[in-house]
Amino acid sequence: AATKPRYLRLEARFNVRGGIHTSVIAEHRKRGWKA
Repeated sequence: AATKPRYLRLEARFNVRGGIHTSVIAEHRKRGWKA
């Protein structure tokens, strides 16, 4: 199950000096799968 997830969401937030920030979101959903 760990190698074939039905749904996966990864969220990363990067904060650096100077008030600049970046948010990255990646999602994967298996075909035909609904939450």
